Amino acid sequence: LDEMYMHVLKQAMTAGRSAADAAQLCDRFKHLVGSIVVLLDQLPILALAQLLSMTPTLVDAGLRRLHSVLNIPPEEASPIRMLHPSFHDFVLDESRCKDQRFCVDEKDAHGKLARHCLRVMSSMLRRNICRLRTPGSPPQDVDQGGIDRYVPKHLQYTCLYWVDHLARSRPHGHTRSGLDTEVRSFFQKDFLHWLEPDEQQGTELLVEDARRFILFNRAGIEEAPLQPYSSALVFSPSESLIRKCYMDQLPTWLTTVPAVERTWSACFQTLETSFQPIVAFSPNGKYLASTSDYPHSSPGQIQIWEAATGGLHSTIVGGSQRDRHVYVALTFLPDGSLAVLSENGELWVWELITGAGRCVADLKVGAIARPPDGKRSVLSVTSMDELAVLCGDSVIRLWSWETEASSEISIPGHAKVDKFECFSQERLVLSAVRDDDSTTSDLILFDCRSSAIQTVTTLNTWTLRFTVSSNDIIAWSTENGQIWLFDSITGALSELGVHNGGVSALALCPGGRNLVSRGQNGTLILWNVAGKSQAFLGTCLDRCRCRSIAISPNGKQLATTTSLTEVQLWDLTSTKAQPDSRVVVSELLELLFSPCGSVVAAVLQRGRASEVEMYDPTKHQPILTLAGGPWPLSLSMFSPDSQSFAAIGDSEAVRLWDLQTGKCASFLSSERGYASTLAFASDGNRLALGNATGNIRVWDLKAGTMVYELKHSHRVLAMIFSSDGERLASIAATSSEEPDVVALWNTTSKQQLYHAKQSSAATPRAITKHKLAISPNNRYLVCPSSKDTFTIHDTQTQQQNSLSSDRHHWDSNVVFSRDSKVVAFMSNFLPEPELWDIEMVQRVRTLPIRMRCHKPSFSADGDYLETKYGQVSISCAGKASRDDSKPTLSRWRYFEGWMWEGSRKMMKISQGFDPYRVAHHDGLFAFWDRIHGVRYLGFIQGEVMANDIQEN
Repeated sequence: LDEMYMHVLKQAMTAGRSAADAAQLCDRFKHLVGSIVVLLDQLPILALAQLLSMTPTLVDAGLRRLHSVLNIPPEEASPIRMLHPSFHDFVLDESRCKDQRFCVDEKDAHGKLARHCLRVMSSMLRRNICRLRTPGSPPQDVDQGGIDRYVPKHLQYTCLYWVDHLARSRPHGHTRSGLDTEVRSFFQKDFLHWLEPDEQQGTELLVEDARRFILFNRAGIEEAPLQPYSSALVFSPSESLIRKCYMDQLPTWLTTVPAVERTWSACFQTLETSFQPIVAFSPNGKYLASTSDYPHSSPGQIQIWEAATGGLHSTIVGGSQRDRHVYVALTFLPDGSLAVLSENGELWVWELITGAGRCVADLKVGAIARPPDGKRSVLSVTSMDELAVLCGDSVIRLWSWETEASSEISIPGHAKVDKFECFSQERLVLSAVRDDDSTTSDLILFDCRSSAIQTVTTLNTWTLRFTVSSNDIIAWSTENGQIWLFDSITGALSELGVHNGGVSALALCPGGRNLVSRGQNGTLILWNVAGKSQAFLGTCLDRCRCRSIAISPNGKQLATTTSLTEVQLWDLTSTKAQPDSRVVVSELLELLFSPCGSVVAAVLQRGRASEVEMYDPTKHQPILTLAGGPWPLSLSMFSPDSQSFAAIGDSEAVRLWDLQTGKCASFLSSERGYASTLAFASDGNRLALGNATGNIRVWDLKAGTMVYELKHSHRVLAMIFSSDGERLASIAATSSEEPDVVALWNTTSKQQLYHAKQSSAATPRAITKHKLAISPNNRYLVCPSSKDTFTIHDTQTQQQNSLSSDRHHWDSNVVFSRDSKVVAFMSNFLPEPELWDIEMVQRVRTLPIRMRCHKPSFSADGDYLETKYGQVSISCAGKASRDDSKPTLSRWRYFEGWMWEGSRKMMKISQGFDPYRVAHHDGLFAFWDRIHGVRYLGFIQGEVMANDIQEN
């Protein structure tokens, strides 16, 4: 075969030719055929010519005599193929192809192709090459025909395979000479174009930074290919080399960017999965499995992720929609198959390659309780080729996957097993609550064969946090954060250290060399067990709850989960000497702008105590901290003139702070009952305070005195002043059996102008200030009366009309238009705003704009609705089509992780931002970063043209 190939090549290239002509043909052969044999995908003649900077005629001339080894079709679009793969092996092996004129150096050929790929990308790639309409447009908006039209075949090839050619080229040599410079130039100028640093930086640093950039922003880029130019740049660390190179390409419609981390953190990727996930690594560490034990979140669905890249490998769905059960635990078996336990006691085993699954055992234990807050293991692999399953309070069942036989063990002397993990030498480690003392937990070594029990330690706690390693080490923590190590072979006990603030989870790396502790405040610390030293990893998105924590078998990766939908992947080889400069340790109750927009208030709870941090939006640290007292603040608000801040908690008084001095100006007493609600008059000079016994006291804030008192017979649920301050509307709860009482008061004469019982009663939690509305003409009142019904009270005719809709919800916020003719309903649960005509008592419009809503108001011109999540245009939102060539005033809003401009999806928001803690004022958004506090994003409020959107 080798002699045949050599004869063919000599006849085609050298026979009957002069030495000069033969040398030229042989050089062209090595250039053309050398490229063809190392191509990672087949290309037609035209694409190959464009890739190699040759004319199709020249390529055709160089290949026309090689039909005996190459399939060269006459059709221009058909790819060139080798007739037999042995030809590939022949020309690349110098021991077989002994004539050096035809032998191809594989590494040199890859290096040349890498250089061609970089040249093609640098000359052809540009921003928004596929002409997507908006930065949030998904890749599905461009079909294959559109891709072929905008991205020719040879450019598609270079984008897919340039890295592979670079990796397979010779690290040093004449073909690599200058290639590092070209790679650097590509990352500095065309890297973001390919996804659709300073010259002194080394290529390796730049490539590593690009890798972190892709992993960190992968979810947004896969969802919308233009996100590298906005979201990816905005939320990457300030010292990222890629960010530094491309910050001048930020969109023109973005006016304020948030403060970000300085360098890449140990968390290299955050996965979006099902609600309240639980996770497990495969034995080879290649895959990470996740599922949800939450009954309303994709029951029976398991996602398999590639651990190194965070890519979704596959999704396993068990049973029909009707028959699916919630999986409460999962673990991998030694052969790589996945074992899952359903809430009805069925044990399933799934094969990752085929996706096939079978129910291998019915443990016949009835419903299995879901572990609270991830504190209780219910499924684990023993060293005896068995699965251990926690079926009841103190019953553990062992199931063999080889014999499919099961046995049962119980823990005498203990009422409940809170958690267990399998250990070496046929033993389990358990934390169990004693029968005689429900507040005392024992950490126990249990021998599955002899039923022998060894108590390692006893702690006065409901739940004992511990972990085990494969080398017989047990680690546990006390409530004050002390971490202890116990060697079950030698019996040696030692203290590792203290995790300040307490520990919520522990995990020992395989082999027991390192340990990871997760603090109650979400901080992660990596401990060196032998040296008893510690290093800071980072802070979890979910500070308060730890659903699941797992370490890969090689000990290099950590997976942590949240109580929402995130799985964070951490690089255990990347640590910091000290924790972040400012890690939030409080729970945010509310985030709100002052009416003038110059101050942002973050209402925080620290344990039972509370405080309010005031921020200047131009700065990133609090400018003022207000002490709220030893109780949570249930309701808080700025005065309309932005000079004062009022809040009520679990007391009879409202606290009122002067924002100029930061001092608590006064304690306004409600007397005879806890304060339940408050309301400012529009001039900011009067404050109404309602209490649980039905009293409404109105205070003059300048004088600091109570000016009058109004009386309801029962607890005041909500109040609101009219826009002119001449009326005060209130609603009070009578009892669960009787309707609520609605009243309208004249604030000058103190007379009750209207009093009525609603036709039905709403639950007390359904009534807040923003669910009670008074029309600007002081005639109508609207408030909820049941789960899906609101009542309109006409205070002139004394009539009541019900507005009933399947889109209403007790959580709906209501607001009147400035002309008092229309009322808008907006809900967090049914987020499509509705407009109702008051006189006709009918729905006139549903705005096809999805967004969450809180504290709505109509603009002065009635053109849009203003909420804390942004603005909703009324004039444009309902139109089926829109002329994008005409300028419109930007209306920005936040919804489901994205920033929208009108009906256009624009920018994905960082997963670290709390999606329910947002405030907005005039195009500036304040977000609550679950790790670092308040962050800001600002957007242009002027006219935005369609080409501005497409180019930016």
